[in-house]
Amino acid sequence: MTQTTLVEQHQQHLTQLLSALEREQQALSRGRIDGAELAELANLKQGLFNELGKLDEARAQQVADAGFPTDSAGHRGYMRAQGLTAQWQQMLTLAQRVAHLNQLNGELIHHRLRHNQQMLNDLRADAVSQAPTYSASGSQSTHIQRFQSKA
Repeated sequence: MTQTTLVEQHQQHLTQLLSALEREQQALSRGRIDGAELAELANLKQGLFNELGKLDEARAQQVADAGFPTDSAGHRGYMRAQGLTAQWQQMLTLAQRVAHLNQLNGELIHHRLRHNQQMLNDLRADAVSQAPTYSASGSQSTHIQRFQSKA
């Protein structure tokens, strides 16, 4: 596979990943979360990440086989030697957009989880405070008893 083909495929996969991340962000921003949709998007993203990893490995192998270092400077030099500087820069820009959106979505998920945990804690507290209690004589009472602790 030529380096041009690798870069083109990498850009295609990054574009698909960016689209999946945008869909994920929209799904996370809705008031009601669709778990099936998020699971589908997670599977799609995982597949794209796997494919991108394979393309990265193939590209790094070609860079190394050509005698360039496999660090970012080596990749830049190799792409320049191949006449692919503009495509390489476009791919890097697209990868940065993907990384940024992925981070934002992670923050949205974290916020949702924190909100859901707080709601569960509130529901538990309500359930406990409204549960019937029993007096020493065994009679049931729904009187809310608040405990105070002082050290």
